[in-house]
Amino acid sequence: MKVQWRGVFPAATTHFSSDERLDLASMARHLAAMVAAGVHGMIVLGTVGENSSLEWAEKLDVIRAAKDTLAGRVPLLAGVAETSTALACRFAADAQKLGVDGLMVLPGIVYKSDARETVAHFRTV
Repeated sequence: MKVQWRGVFPAATTHFSSDERLDLASMARHLAAMVAAGVHGMIVLGTVGENSSLEWAEKLDVIRAAKDTLAGRVPLLAGVAETSTALACRFAADAQKLGVDGLMVLPGIVYKSDARETVAHFRTV
């Protein structure tokens, strides 16, 4: 997909059931409603919350569900917020294999990097 980098790209909330499991059906309905309302793109796994609390496989499940729901109607971006550059690269590669159109990359979580380290992280990912 050729992405038009304009408009509104909200970071969608990941939905959970009362037993703290992913509620992908509820999330899909929410994503579909936002597309119907006219958003120009969608971000899943935004910043710190989901990325620091979900297991790796759960994050990939979120991407798969979003990709299926959006069905190419708008671009899909995945948040990347891992504790190291190596993990961020691994997650970015897994997200790419699932067909995301872009990434929203944060610096390595936990460690406060200086400007040089932050730029190196972004370039590497």
